[in-house]
Amino acid sequence: MRKFVIPLLIVFFITLFFSVVFAQDLFETRIDYYVGDYPNSVFSIDLDRDDDYDLAVANYLSHNVSILLNNGDGTLQTAVNYTAGDGPSSVFSIDLDGDSNNDLVTANVDSDNISILLNNGDGTFQAAVNYGVGDSPSSVFSSDLDGDGDNDLATANYFSDNVSILLNNGDGTFQTAVNYGTNEKPRSIFSIDLDSDGDNDLATANFASDNVSILLNNGDGTFQTAVNYGAGDGPSSVFSIDLDGDGDNDLATANRYSDNVSILLNNGDGTFQTAVNYGGGDYLCSVFSIDFDGDGDNDLATANRYSDNVSILLNNGDGTFQTAVNYGVGDSPSSVFSSDLDGDGDNDLAVVNENSDNVSILFNMISEWSDKDGDGIFDFYDNCPNVYNPMQSDSDDDYIGDACDLYFSEFIETGSSYPYVFLSALNCNLQIGDEICLYDKEQCLLVGAKIFLGSFPISISAWEGDDDYQLPGFIPGNKLEVRVYKKSRDSIICIDTYGSCLDFRECGNYGVIDSIICNSCIDEHNLEICTAIPTNKWVTISLPKNYLYENDNPNNICETSVIFGEIEGLDIVKDDDGNVYIPKYGIDDLGCSDYTRGYDIFNMGDPDRLCLIGDSITPISAKLIANRWNILGYPLLFETPIELAFQEILDSIDIIKD
Repeated sequence: MRKFVIPLLIVFFITLFFSVVFAQDLFETRIDYYVGDYPNSVFSIDLDRDDDYDLAVANYLSHNVSILLNNGDGTLQTAVNYTAGDGPSSVFSIDLDGDSNNDLVTANVDSDNISILLNNGDGTFQAAVNYGVGDSPSSVFSSDLDGDGDNDLATANYFSDNVSILLNNGDGTFQTAVNYGTNEKPRSIFSIDLDSDGDNDLATANFASDNVSILLNNGDGTFQTAVNYGAGDGPSSVFSIDLDGDGDNDLATANRYSDNVSILLNNGDGTFQTAVNYGGGDYLCSVFSIDFDGDGDNDLATANRYSDNVSILLNNGDGTFQTAVNYGVGDSPSSVFSSDLDGDGDNDLAVVNENSDNVSILFNMISEWSDKDGDGIFDFYDNCPNVYNPMQSDSDDDYIGDACDLYFSEFIETGSSYPYVFLSALNCNLQIGDEICLYDKEQCLLVGAKIFLGSFPISISAWEGDDDYQLPGFIPGNKLEVRVYKKSRDSIICIDTYGSCLDFRECGNYGVIDSIICNSCIDEHNLEICTAIPTNKWVTISLPKNYLYENDNPNNICETSVIFGEIEGLDIVKDDDGNVYIPKYGIDDLGCSDYTRGYDIFNMGDPDRLCLIGDSITPISAKLIANRWNILGYPLLFETPIELAFQEILDSIDIIKD
């Protein structure tokens, strides 16, 4: 039995350790932005149609709404204020007039009305239009209540103990309010389908009667008599969402006087189970629910006025919750909202603080704590986050796991020339077009490469170096490793992707022999040679000396701009002396091209061809540059064995490949 005690303890310790670290580090330290005077409510949605989440804040004492537009990375522009009614205590944003722009509505406690601010489409707003509601509206919510496709309004009216319903005329104007009774002092309202009949019902948090009122929709925007369910002491906020994963919408309330959250699970028909309470901070003013930890269930956040923090309660997946973890915010937080503010795929926090007149932004770090490959290692620590690799093997200590960038082959025998590395699989999330690169590990040197065409097995030959001719290659007995150049990352060389070798050739800088022979009528000449020009990599072009139009004169047409001008996207041509041709800037130091040397080319456009037309002469010659791959258009008028075609220079050639 003892055999199992230590492993179980280790697993428990690891689980506990990561749970504690995870909970404590879920959010970064806050960043604050000033808004209006005594902000009471915050809402986040895209206001300027640039596909990121902006903020709207209702400022109670300055009687206005602050708009903070997002720069796209979660940083916010300086607040711009728009006048609302008297004492706005709640703000909501949604499309009210059917133009696909998100408009604003505020509930104004001191003027007993709501203010409608229509969006101009760019995150600026028209002057407020006011509609009367009940006595001291403390909260407003908008959804389609009568099933006609536009968004109506509902307010919770604190002193008249009722809710006001304002049906939309379809253009952002509203009918006269119709009121429905609740219990005592409704402070917050939420609208969602609670009884699973397809229409949106109402829930209010009743501050003085310590309960929640449920008003079921008749389907036409009229409502049944309220049914009340007990909550904690002084519920000031209500939120509805599926908390236990059964497909219906449950309730959560933030309770000011009992310093806790009440969870009321839905029976599926709009009736609710007895509240279960979970401790939060001090004097809870607001509750919001969304998935914070990336596990697919909805967690809780509360704004705690007297403890100047927000509490995060993670869901166990069944509607029960872990102990609250607190994060500091500004002075007297009154409202919390969550959305993906920085566009990284997780849900951040925005919290408005009444006494410091600002909004605190807390960025979620779940992208660092998620475990996409399910290997038990958080992505932030995982050296290969997309491939299951619980052992985290990293044989070359480059901080990239072997499962992602490395496949070691130690079967190379000393003295063997041109060994083959045979790969039956490679866990690198390969895509067609990715380049599999073979390296001599000890030399940090590229010694072979192959384009991935979509299937395994793959064999890659490694060429051996030759000191006599200073040709690079593997040293027999050295370890070979496989790295991958990801086409999707737009990296030019492997070092940009993996960063461990400081002295090796560009992955992809190898040549192809891509000749097209024409024996007839190309402008009355008998030969065309086309050489492939790849894109986004340096290649060396060796020009064959057969580019002749008249009188066997190799200098007849030799201008660089003529020879290379047909390559679309050409960035630069240079020779070994440092002379360059840069068409973009009209620079041409090369002048007349010399067929006895090679040229380095970088093409930023689509893959292209360099085609030379002329009359064949004998011998056909081209300068091959040492210690690099040369792309060569080699004209042959008949099928010839490779060793015969290159017999004059076989002693100098290390490898030929198509």
